[in-house]
Amino acid sequence: MLELATDLFARDYGLSGPAIHRLFGYRTDALGSYPMDDKPSRWMIFQRGIEALNDVEQHAVLRELVAGDVRVDQRLERLRSYLGTGIAPTSNEMLGVLDWDRVRESWSEALELSGDQPAAAIRAARTTLESVCKHICDERSQPYPRTGELSDLYKAVQGCLRLNPPGTTDQAAKQLLSGVGTVLNALAAMRNELGDAHGKGLTSPAARPLDARLVVNIAFAAAQFFIDCHRAGAPNT
Repeated sequence: MLELATDLFARDYGLSGPAIHRLFGYRTDALGSYPMDDKPSRWMIFQRGIEALNDVEQHAVLRELVAGDVRVDQRLERLRSYLGTGIAPTSNEMLGVLDWDRVRESWSEALELSGDQPAAAIRAARTTLESVCKHICDERSQPYPRTGELSDLYKAVQGCLRLNPPGTTDQAAKQLLSGVGTVLNALAAMRNELGDAHGKGLTSPAARPLDARLVVNIAFAAAQFFIDCHRAGAPNT
């Protein structure tokens, strides 16, 4: 998020060096006086300033910046989305390159609903991950079970992208890849328990926005990882 904000407000265009210094000078003494002794570039001033603030202060500064920005820029919309939902910005450009309309639809739905309709957002996040797995398998001619179980789809993706832990020599990477399956199983369970894909009883727990943010962030992180591996050209088995 901070790198995205730096690109938007302190690189090719955006605020001037003195304006960036004033923006953070009201909130922290970390930057000292202007002009600064080591003559840092605009992006360096921005990053020093933002990193000197706590999370609440960072969000306040970024909300102030995006509120007054009228540029038409997809990156700006991603930052606005993050600030409004607490969900990490995702690469819409990547989805455009892949031209996966169904994935893009559920991806956008999960983002839009995470604040006001958390149960629907949880269901959409799980749908996104399922669709990503199926798209990758289809493009690689990898058969997959039609059970709809996320664990089965993950195994299929593991096979065609060669993500299987037994073939991994680095112990840390092996633990991480093994853990992905466990996390996805838990995500599927949360979708069944808190999502709106099934009927609810009188004592069924209600999904909260914080639940939706957790599920959406996990689903998006896994989906992004699978897509990155797919685009990197991992060979078929």
